[in-house]
Amino acid sequence: MLSNSYPHDNDQALLHGLNNGNHKAFAYLYATYYTPLCNLSATYLQDDERAKDLVQQVFLRLWESHPSLHITTSVKNYLYTMVKNASLNLLRNTPGIFVRATSLDAAQLDSIADTDLQECMERNTRYACFLKAIGRLPMPQRNVFLLKSRHSLSNKEIAARMGISESTVKNYYNLSLRLLRHHLKTLAPAML
Repeated sequence: MLSNSYPHDNDQALLHGLNNGNHKAFAYLYATYYTPLCNLSATYLQDDERAKDLVQQVFLRLWESHPSLHITTSVKNYLYTMVKNASLNLLRNTPGIFVRATSLDAAQLDSIADTDLQECMERNTRYACFLKAIGRLPMPQRNVFLLKSRHSLSNKEIAARMGISESTVKNYYNLSLRLLRHHLKTLAPAML
């Protein structure tokens, strides 16, 4: 595997190798960070394909600027910051792309320190997986789950709103929880 092909995985050695145009150092960074960076970008963009394209562009920019790189943080934080900023710039500058409710607002993003970036990315990835799992629920179970969890409605209120019995609401809610557990295990097994 490429991530094991570079003998020096510390930041100084990677930076030195990258600055000198070492393809193995670049391949190591790409193999190590490509998937997590795609997940981070997809959290903002809510579009996996667009996120993959964006991360490819970030790695291309990294390679093109390798002789003049001056990274003062860890390589990981530098890459995460590049992807975060590129994702936000794409959202801001591209007509037709809207920030959805699942994205972080600008005030939250500005308050994130570099040292908390990895933790934030993991939290956002878990949240994105949770939203995808909710999206996979059948419509009746999804509606019951959202009415109960987001709107804090009682079973009786949900039953009246949806025109079903209270016992059906209970069954749909329990089924939605089981399905969410199953979907989350398939979407993010390492996070559970």
